[in-house]
Amino acid sequence: MEKILLATDFSDACENALKYTLALVENTDIKVDFLNVYDIPVVVSSSMPSRAIDGIMKEKANAVESHLRELHESIPVNHRGIFRAIYGPYAATEISEFAKDEGHDMIVMGMKQNYGLMDRMMGTVTAQTIQLATVPVLAIPNQSLFHTYNQILFPTANPTGKDLAEAEKKAIDWLLKFSQLFGKPKIHMLHVEKNSDQTLTDITSKAEVNDQFDFTKSYAETIEDGIISYYEKEHAELLAFYKPYRYFWERLYHSSLIRKILFKTRVPILIFR
Repeated sequence: MEKILLATDFSDACENALKYTLALVENTDIKVDFLNVYDIPVVVSSSMPSRAIDGIMKEKANAVESHLRELHESIPVNHRGIFRAIYGPYAATEISEFAKDEGHDMIVMGMKQNYGLMDRMMGTVTAQTIQLATVPVLAIPNQSLFHTYNQILFPTANPTGKDLAEAEKKAIDWLLKFSQLFGKPKIHMLHVEKNSDQTLTDITSKAEVNDQFDFTKSYAETIEDGIISYYEKEHAELLAFYKPYRYFWERLYHSSLIRKILFKTRVPILIFR
């Protein structure tokens, strides 16, 4: 991993995401690039002459670039990458395309703790970026503090942890390399089967992929409940989801689990492919 893109709107959540990112990369030479996607209110653009709008846009761009420069100069020299301000009405699209074009290894974004009705109806920029991005996205809830990764929870649709498809092996290899940048955490592969029988207990075994992994088969009334229950028991510092489990991911994305993570918890979530 060589460079990370931190997408910021200069909010408290993004300020916290920067602190988390700097702690994450502290013992590495990973570069941190900054990006802000700015726009002007529709009511302004629709009620003013084009010359006045051009002036507002230029003023806005200068202000954003000045703020980005301050952030850039505030971090350690060995982590300084580039900073860029981009105009665009669709922030998630601009962030995703910029990361792809510039060859970033990962996008880092902050998440607010409280969201208004419009956010809940339309989705946040972070949630939209997760859906659009072709590179991994690390979403940091506001007030989440970095703790060395000792436990990573990796929910999986594979019912045995064996006979992995080639794409799954590549995904696990990426997660393994990512985790080893920051130590040697235990990675818990978790498969949850729907079963309301509370007498059934979790079955954990060594995963065949690597000695950092173990595999647990758990039972719960819903997959979401099973993941939450296991996370709370293990106190993982990171939740990692493999996006190309398409039906599995989309079910979780639209479930109470992902809403709880995105809107209510302080657990960082890593979505990768």
